[in-house]
Amino acid sequence: MVMLSVVRVLVRKQAGVTYDQAKARGIIEQSIRKEAAAKNRQADLINIAGQSSRI
Repeated sequence: MVMLSVVRVLVRKQAGVTYDQAKARGIIEQSIRKEAAAKNRQADLINIAGQSSRI
């Protein structure tokens, strides 16, 4: 488990990104709310959440 954490830190450093879980959740929530206004099927919203989490 420690090795995985080290790898994550190194990859983020190499890519020049930071870990901000609260910000990521906020982005996903905004995306889901925006799409929910246009789509009302649960499967659609689940797909949107999955796509948004890859940001």
